[in-house]
Amino acid sequence: MHLLCPIDTVHSDILTPALDRVFGIQHMTVAAHSHRLAAAADIADIAEAAQIRCDIIELTGEDSPSLLRGTLAQIINDAELPTLINLSGASPILAALAQEVALLRQVPSFVIHPERDTLVWLNHLPNSGPAQGYNVADRLTLDGYFGLFGCEITEVSVDLKHRDPQLEKLARHMAWFASRDSRQLYSLMQHVVRADASGLTAPLPRELHPYLMPIEQTGLVTLLHGGELKLRDAQALRFLNGGWLEYWLFAEAASLIGQSPIHDLACGVQIVTQDGVKNEYDLALLCNNQLYLVECKTQQPDNRQTGRGVGNDVLFKLDSVSHLSELDARAMLVSVSRPTEHEIHRADEQHIEIVCGHDLVNLRERLRDWLKAN
Repeated sequence: MHLLCPIDTVHSDILTPALDRVFGIQHMTVAAHSHRLAAAADIADIAEAAQIRCDIIELTGEDSPSLLRGTLAQIINDAELPTLINLSGASPILAALAQEVALLRQVPSFVIHPERDTLVWLNHLPNSGPAQGYNVADRLTLDGYFGLFGCEITEVSVDLKHRDPQLEKLARHMAWFASRDSRQLYSLMQHVVRADASGLTAPLPRELHPYLMPIEQTGLVTLLHGGELKLRDAQALRFLNGGWLEYWLFAEAASLIGQSPIHDLACGVQIVTQDGVKNEYDLALLCNNQLYLVECKTQQPDNRQTGRGVGNDVLFKLDSVSHLSELDARAMLVSVSRPTEHEIHRADEQHIEIVCGHDLVNLRERLRDWLKAN
């Protein structure tokens, strides 16, 4: 089959039907006005990486409906294979003109429901192929999703192919530690971050010692007779200074695979845009072809007397990076400290989910509910 995609905005729904083998797409044509040709090229790159030939046709005559209809009709005429039209990325005007052509040429057209990720046939339902309401297969990867929006993943710290069960188990202990006594956790983190060049800390308070046995068992630290900690290496420092929360988040998200339609996730995802802007996401997750981004915060609260405050700068960063390059991502903040009432209100306005404090031990359930609600 040949898939014609007239586009004006970028969505994963433009590409996901082509990646789903049920549609049998062998050739794509992306039709776009001049201001969207760069986006069309990004789509073509992902398609061709999946062994799907992809052509780009520039649409001219934005103010000439007859010219646009003629161009779309010519694309159908020139195609060597039967054509399907995907209107998921088309503007209202472009979609209306393409639908006129579809009706005139008796070519099947469809959109992908933006919230349910299901197929909606608009006309001429084909005799074979996916049925009305079909749930499009989840074959998009994080590399592909970011690539659609002109971004490149340059590095990840943990992904599904490179897991560390020992650190994930320790992260569970750290989450329990944080939910039980966050003040003691902050004390441990302060000692760790102030370790000298050889990885030696000042003596730890004795009340911290009961929490250290699981950490010692992994070999990350050694508790010396004087009460000092000896850090094994830089990885130990990163893990104990907050990296544990990323491991805990990753492990809990990975445990939902099979229960939720999660098809890719990674921690420490570093990206660069076409403009050279760099960003890092503590966790990036694809569920039902939708991107979810999570920021982790283990630093002490802004107000140490009340034990509350995650910082408006954290919420601002999360809101801005989730919309970077039109990513259209859902956002969550996972924090050891609790937000203030003002921060809760601001997060609600920005549609940012928050999991904090004692809820850390219920992170799996909160993640599952969040993914289901979206």
